[in-house]
Amino acid sequence: MRVLLFILGLSVCIGGCKPKKTSAEESLSIQVDTQPVADSVKIVGERILGGEPAFGKNEKYLFPLLDSVTQKNKNARQFYFKVLGKIVDQSEGHLAESIGAEVLKYIESDPIEFIQNSKAIGDSTFKTMAYYSVDQISISTEDQPKAQQEFEKLKGEWIKKMEKASDEDKARLNDFLQFMQSSLNSKAVK
Repeated sequence: MRVLLFILGLSVCIGGCKPKKTSAEESLSIQVDTQPVADSVKIVGERILGGEPAFGKNEKYLFPLLDSVTQKNKNARQFYFKVLGKIVDQSEGHLAESIGAEVLKYIESDPIEFIQNSKAIGDSTFKTMAYYSVDQISISTEDQPKAQQEFEKLKGEWIKKMEKASDEDKARLNDFLQFMQSSLNSKAVK
């Protein structure tokens, strides 16, 4: 009788019992379920470019979209830079720190490409990116004189990297730097 109950119990378990997940496995499955896939990120980017709001139902894709601005593929960077512009237009200050960090990372890696891609966005968006970059510098230094020093350091590096750029691109970088300086000056007054 025991053998029969054991076999019956085993057959039920094989058909429907799942082994209990460890906490690490549960954490991984939650992470996989909540992290957007690259294809989904691109689709959401296309929707945002098409006029869909970046915030709301697309919010979980915002950080992967921001991260995509500095990926290795140049064509992808151009696409995601346009998406970044739309996010900036809709942000009203939301994500300023994250946007500023991505913009700074992009300029540091390739200021010429950043300036060239920036021609595809509006001037007010370009200006807002400069302000958000200053926000990031100010947050990371926590002190106005240190923020100014960091800005001057970055400015020198970017200008040096722009030596082979066209005069038009150099002028656009200069505009960006002036917007940044203006933002720094306004923070010093506060």
